[in-house]
Amino acid sequence: MPFNATEYEYLDYFWPVQKFDTGLNKDIMDSIFEKLLSMLELHPKVLMVCFEIHTYEATSNNKLISKLFKQLTNSLEKHYSSKMDYLWVREQTAAEGFCHYHCIVIIDAQKVRNSFGIKPHLDRACYLLVNVSYYFPTNCNYWVHYQDKDSFLSAIFRASYLAKNETKEYTPKGIRKFQGGRKKRSL
Repeated sequence: MPFNATEYEYLDYFWPVQKFDTGLNKDIMDSIFEKLLSMLELHPKVLMVCFEIHTYEATSNNKLISKLFKQLTNSLEKHYSSKMDYLWVREQTAAEGFCHYHCIVIIDAQKVRNSFGIKPHLDRACYLLVNVSYYFPTNCNYWVHYQDKDSFLSAIFRASYLAKNETKEYTPKGIRKFQGGRKKRSL
């Protein structure tokens, strides 16, 4: 297990996830698992791409990110003729209202090979909204195969960063701290 890891229980198994002093949000962690598993039910291999969205203006709601993902989802699903899923989490480091979002997109890896397949769709979605930009961090691509436990573990470990409790405390009361795309899978 990596030095900065702890264990998270999901479906009676303990999974290595990133360790944070303030812990992890259970709802977000469970959503990450559900989304990956649900997409692996549709496709034998999926691509999980991590990226950040930054706003240029203070915002007390999530209208921009909701519009962005509506545009991005429609564009990707139409272009690749494939279902996709996503999750975003809102983070703020101060009470001023400037926020950023950590995001994952999960899509059929046989149709989209890496983040370059998502980039033009993300460019267009950001262009249409004007007040946002995006950033792909180092190691943003995770290929997950349904028969490869290590690939699943790597993706879960990376995505667990989205579930950290810190930097979510300044989210205005009544505003969602995270949102996903497709409905939960039935267990």
